[in-house]
Amino acid sequence: MRTRRGYNGVAPGVIDAHTTTVRRGGSRGGGAGLQCEVGQAKADIIVGPTLNQTEGGHAYHGIDFTALTNSTLTGFLVGNQGKAEAVVLQAPVASGTVFHSVSIPASSPSFTVSGLDWALTAGTEYWLVATTETNGLYATFSGFPVSDAQISVNSGVFDNFTNNETTSFWGDFNNIETAPLAATVPEPSSLALLGLGTAAFAGWRRWQNRKRVTA
Repeated sequence: MRTRRGYNGVAPGVIDAHTTTVRRGGSRGGGAGLQCEVGQAKADIIVGPTLNQTEGGHAYHGIDFTALTNSTLTGFLVGNQGKAEAVVLQAPVASGTVFHSVSIPASSPSFTVSGLDWALTAGTEYWLVATTETNGLYATFSGFPVSDAQISVNSGVFDNFTNNETTSFWGDFNNIETAPLAATVPEPSSLALLGLGTAAFAGWRRWQNRKRVTA
């Protein structure tokens, strides 16, 4: 088991949930208009073990993890037996609050989801689970926990186990990609307006002070 940056192999299917670069207004060469380019912070990827066994009879199956920092879950590869299903990020209890979900079309043996922006809160535990019965893949695994800079994978999740969690098996997910929250950088025009406002306020205060002196 290892943790590394970058994907491991090529999946037969891909979902790209949204683009990660935003531009608005103006052009690079011109002085008019606003321009802001937002780049995604460099991601960490927990690869996970090879999923070489088929799950049967479990209504949901996947992994339990804890967010170590305020960060985002940006993608993963989900293994399956060919049926369509939904993957959900939820509170770590049966029928827990669902924070995010994505639909996976029928595919086998795996499908890559990328471009997500699922917020993770530091210190919070989550389940990442697939929800079609007898459709998952898993591996026998005893190396929990597995961590990168953003999350720690604590166990596998399968309903019908004690507390629905197990440290003997890893369910469904490989190439679990997370990224730190990118710092917000003010647009140059916003900084200029802030500077003008500060200068104007300082001038107004000086004028007020002069009025008091002459009065």
